[in-house]
Amino acid sequence: DAKSMAGTQATVAFGDFAQKKIIQQHSSVKDFESKYDETFVRVGANTATDKQIMASIVDENGNRAEWNLTIEKKWSFNAMGWAMSKPGLLNIYWYPAQADAVMSGEIMVNGEYIKLDRAPAYQDRNWGTSFPPWWAWIVSNNFKDSPGTVLASGGGRPSVLGKVSPYEGLSIGLLHE
Repeated sequence: DAKSMAGTQATVAFGDFAQKKIIQQHSSVKDFESKYDETFVRVGANTATDKQIMASIVDENGNRAEWNLTIEKKWSFNAMGWAMSKPGLLNIYWYPAQADAVMSGEIMVNGEYIKLDRAPAYQDRNWGTSFPPWWAWIVSNNFKDSPGTVLASGGGRPSVLGKVSPYEGLSIGLLHE
């Protein structure tokens, strides 16, 4: 596609990091669609919004993953502060849009089904152009003895106006009770 940057891909992936298993399906960039003014991404027949994610993928080895999940947002925060309203200022625009959420629905991996009923969930967005030279984030919304507590923090060394900054930053969002 003439409008794509080198290395651009349309990929839907499922991961079970405990088992070190990733199932991913690559599609043509022409099969990708998104909307600027609302949370909507489509790759082929697979879709993601701020309220639902649905997909059915098969990798080159025949491994299959399907999911149909609804998401209920409980809390978000503006991790970038005033910088979020200044397009082009930084190379990263991280926004924990659903720093605290719950997810319900079903996941199927190679014939094994997992049902979720209001399971803790998280979803973020990055409207930036690249990641900083280093970036780290930690999110937790499932504290054993403190339901309703959420921590979302991220930081790094962003580029400012296209040049790597000598400054590093950290944003912390904490919701308790």
